[in-house]
Amino acid sequence: MNALVRTMLMRRLIDDRRRGWARVLLTDLLPEGPAPAAPDATERLDVVAALRQLAPRQRAVLVLRFFQDLTVEETAQALNCAHGTVKSQTAKGLAMLRRLLAPGRDGLPTARRTGDASGALF
Repeated sequence: MNALVRTMLMRRLIDDRRRGWARVLLTDLLPEGPAPAAPDATERLDVVAALRQLAPRQRAVLVLRFFQDLTVEETAQALNCAHGTVKSQTAKGLAMLRRLLAPGRDGLPTARRTGDASGALF
C-alpha cells in the first residue's frame, strides 16, 4: 500500500514539474480576501438552543470536538469511552443539529421566536 501511494505521489510531482510555471501567475499584488463576517448573536442562540435538545453524550462530544478543538482520541480520553463511540456520537449529533437548524423548521430558531437571551451552553 505504501509503495502504491509513494508511486502516485512521485508521478504527480514529476507531472507538475514537467508543466513548469505555466499555471502560476506571479504578481506583486495580493488578492483581496473576503471581509471576516461578524458573529451573529441570534445564530449563536439558535445553536445553543439546538445543543440543549441533544442527548447528553452527543452534546458533550460535539462541544469537546468542535468548540474545544479536541481530537477524537482526546475526546475519547476525556469522556472515558472508545474512539468508535466518539465517532458515532459525533455523526448522530451533527445529523440531529442539521435537522434542528434546518431553515423553515418550526422548532427552531427558538432564540428568534421567544427572545431567549440565555448565554448558557447547557
